Amino acid sequence: MSNPLTAPSVLNPRWNNAQNKAWLAACVAVQVFNSEKEQQTIEIEIPTEVQDIYPDILLAARTCVEALTNQVTLPWELREYEQRLSKMQNGFNVKAEAAMAAKFPPPEHRRAFEARPFTVVDKIGEIGLWHMPSAISRRLQTVVEKATRELYQSVPTLFQVGNGPAARCDPSLFKRSAANVWGSGTACLCYCWFQQGHDAVPGEKPSPSSSCLKHLQAILKYLDDITPAMCIMAAVLRIINPSQFFQCFQLPQQITASVPVNHRREMLDLLEFWASPFHCMQVIVNRETLNHRDTRGWAFGYDLLATFGRYSNGVLDLPSIGLSCAYNPGTITGLMGKVLIYGVKPVNGERFCFAQFVRPGVFLRAFPNTKEPQPPHLLDIGIRANTVDFEWERFRGTPRTYTFTPMSINHEL
Repeated sequence: MSNPLTAPSVLNPRWNNAQNKAWLAACVAVQVFNSEKEQQTIEIEIPTEVQDIYPDILLAARTCVEALTNQVTLPWELREYEQRLSKMQNGFNVKAEAAMAAKFPPPEHRRAFEARPFTVVDKIGEIGLWHMPSAISRRLQTVVEKATRELYQSVPTLFQVGNGPAARCDPSLFKRSAANVWGSGTACLCYCWFQQGHDAVPGEKPSPSSSCLKHLQAILKYLDDITPAMCIMAAVLRIINPSQFFQCFQLPQQITASVPVNHRREMLDLLEFWASPFHCMQVIVNRETLNHRDTRGWAFGYDLLATFGRYSNGVLDLPSIGLSCAYNPGTITGLMGKVLIYGVKPVNGERFCFAQFVRPGVFLRAFPNTKEPQPPHLLDIGIRANTVDFEWERFRGTPRTYTFTPMSINHEL
């Protein structure tokens, strides 16, 4: 792979507006996280590019610290659990899941519902899930809501109902409230992927998703509008799974440099506005999500979920660990979606979410010798920024220096 210490702005100047801003936000966030976790006052240089989202970075990083200090400890190992799963065990086989629950029981003496940020840690210290309510500020939630409403109104056919696995895309799962602000359906946004089942076909070229190709200009505007929120989610990934963050950020350079793709020009256009470390994202609007596993990703890489909208009574169900948790607007969840079963119950109001994920076939095409990500360990969290990120002189503009003092979290931002 390419040097993980290289900033996106050095690799390709076209990415300055999105990938580089996300990288810089992540670099600041991990310093805030370390300071908060270690209760140390430090001075942080804030690059010009992310000064507008500095309060949002603070909120997200501090929420990650809250999650780390509230651990749900599993009495078993995630690796052993994963080895017992069949290749396509998607969570819908009742008999198979009962057998898994008997072999791997949930933690004892633990509340059944959790409203606070928390992590799920196995008995050897590997982290299977981070759950962070209110990690996205209300200001950025409003930005994302407005952008999503405008996207739906301008291209309603982008959001498909019943396009995908029947257990998750049955039309009955999609609901519209009386207000019907965001409609309902799923839009798949990917700058590079294979159509299902095509990643193993010799000579098959990846390409942007068809929805991006059909509605490119609308998607580019949408990506530009939601860049601040995507930068916050990139920063969260940097904190909760550092190795996956760096692996994901190497993909665009390798794809553009050495992988034959269809619709290359459109892919480069998307990358100019693509702030997410992940190469795929679904925007899921007003849909109930049945309890399931995602069988097509890495076993130990995280999927990153973020929920938005005007609703109440949001609940994320985690039957693998015998827990349900608050899933209200502004929540970010990073979880091993191929290992742990999860689902989202119906809500009162209108809800949409971002589900960010990877497809291993794209990584294997870009990096034939790539290894599957390993579970992040408690010892991996809080690696000092100056040992893994890039030099400050690579910033454009003049950074401002802030004195950061650990403090309580303000979710009213």
